[in-house]
Amino acid sequence: MQSVDKYVYPGTTVLINKYNCQDAEKLKEIEALSTGGNLAYLQLHPISDF
Repeated sequence: MQSVDKYVYPGTTVLINKYNCQDAEKLKEIEALSTGGNLAYLQLHPISDF
């Protein structure tokens, strides 16, 4: 009997994610694009010191 991991999609090793992407390679691409977009935003809108 296979154990159920509530943190991955059934039948995969891919963590459940907000993009609902169950393909590991596609998820890597999506995460890279998302991270790049966030970095660009931070360059244009830096976090100010308090």
